[in-house]
This record gives sequence, structure tokens and C-alpha cells, in this order.
Amino acid sequence: MENYAEVSIPVYINTEFRATEKENLVLPVEQLVKVIEVLFKEAGIKSRDAFFSIPDFTTFFTIIELPQLSKSELKEVVKLEARKYIPVPLEEITLDWELFKGRVSSEGKIRVLLVAIPNEVLYQYQQIASSLNLKVCGMEAEAFSLSRAVAPKKGKVALIDIGERSTTCNFAVDGSLLVSYSLEISGFSLIKKLSQDLSIDYKRADELKRKIGLLQDSQFFHSQKGSVQPREVLLPIINSFTKEIENIFKKVLLKEGKEIEKIILAGGNVKIPGLIEYFKDYFKKPIEIANPFKNLICPPQIEEELKKEGSVFAIAVGLTLR
Repeated sequence: MENYAEVSIPVYINTEFRATEKENLVLPVEQLVKVIEVLFKEAGIKSRDAFFSIPDFTTFFTIIELPQLSKSELKEVVKLEARKYIPVPLEEITLDWELFKGRVSSEGKIRVLLVAIPNEVLYQYQQIASSLNLKVCGMEAEAFSLSRAVAPKKGKVALIDIGERSTTCNFAVDGSLLVSYSLEISGFSLIKKLSQDLSIDYKRADELKRKIGLLQDSQFFHSQKGSVQPREVLLPIINSFTKEIENIFKKVLLKEGKEIEKIILAGGNVKIPGLIEYFKDYFKKPIEIANPFKNLICPPQIEEELKKEGSVFAIAVGLTLR
């Protein structure tokens, strides 16, 4: 790896409408282009070849079973089968798919993880690339990038990426992505809840989420409900979140006969104080923070920093590995 860079764009930027409307990027294409130009300049990134990951909240996942076919045959059959599962016309979407390696059903069929991405979303990324004079070498759903970066080669793990606008709960077996679920709960859900209950603006709510989070014995805030701590405000959402994940684990066990052995957390929100401890207490399973840099050659003096920041870069590293 030659370099890495990050620009943090608050999800609540501009207006609440833009922060919660999922069909669009957080910023208009023109503004994003300016942000990336600065990022490239600061990090000294010269390459014009680029891979893009597509946010999970704009994609549709499903699993289909097909006869064992050659790759060229599969391409055509996947298109035909997709019509049965995708709820929009195929002309409006682009299909991405991946074979689940080593998984053959009792009937001798192979399993294919199918992803549909709206063409409108892809067009936005193509606009960004064109404005930056980048050559698009590939695009893929975030779940594939995340799995490639942090899923261990052996074992059954849940990869939970807690983003600012949505969360994905992915299940990987022996390094291969099996299924992906998108959840509405996100970092912004927590910001919005704190803002409403404590009558504070989004910026202050974001600070409380990042600095206090679920810590007990923290500062009390006066609200319409009396004096409360941020933890008390956030727990109902966090409880709902963990129950949703638990239900996904049960579905996977029922459908696949696979018990999750370990949970790997990714995304900037894993840094919320007290969240890891809460997960450990609730799930009673080993919990690990994603460190996608551990298999890359990096300067020794920044190893600790990379480990600390790893959860934020999991998807970007997944694209790098591709």
C-alpha cells in the first residue's frame, strides 16, 4: 500500500432532507469532486485507475441456486433468473454477482449471490470519475469489498458495518460472502434521536455520540423528559439494533445450519464509547474490530495508527485488494 486518506463529511450536512434521502449521495457530484481533488492532492495520489464501492442502501441482494455451468453460460442464466427476483425492470439496473465458493446444494446446484444496482446510482459515480479524469476499472457493492478485506479464510463470521446512513450485516463462511442484509439503523439514527430528545442541534448531538455514547455515569442533560444521560436516550435504538442482528443470526442458522462463531465490526461508528462492551455483553460471542491493514505491507511506524483507524478503511482496503 502506498498511501491512504480520509475526508469526513458529516451526514447531517446542508439539511435534514439531504441527510436522510437515500437515493442521492450526501453531497452533490460537483462538491464531491472538489473534496476528492483535495484528498488526492494532500495524499499525493497520482494513479488514474480507480475502483468504486456502491453503498449498500442503494443495492438489492438475493441468493439464487443454479445448475453447475461454465462462466460464460452462467452470465446468461443469471440474467434470466434475475427477472424472477428483482422488483424493477432489468433495463434500470446493473447486475453484479459472485459464486459462493465450495457451496453446492444436495441437488448438486451452485449458489450465486446476486446484487442489483440502479443505473442512476452508477451514473453518479461515472460522473465523479469523468470529472476527475479517472479510469473506472470496476464498481462493486460494499459487502463484497468488506468481505474481501476482513473475512478470515476459515470460520463462520458476521461482518457488521455500522455506517452513518445504514448498516449491513453480512455473513461469510471460510472467507466467502454468503448473504448480506441492510438495516435502517445507522449513526445518523443515533444523532437524530439525541437531537430530538435533548433539544440540541445535529452537530452537538454528533459530538455526544462520539465522545460519550453509551458510557455510564456520564453528564446529565435537561430535556422535556427530565434529566437524562445520552446512554438512556440511545439504548432503545441500540436494543432494537441488536435484536435485529440476533434475528438475522437465527435466520442464517435456520436456512444454512451455520452458527456464527465471531462478530467483526467495521465502520466509523464502532468507535462509539461503550458500544463494543455492549455487544460483547449482549451476544456472548468474540467481538473483533476490523483491521483490514493487517495483511498489507505498511511502514512499521504507522502500524498502531492503522490498527486504530482500520474499521473506517475496511471497504477501501477491500477495493485495494481487488
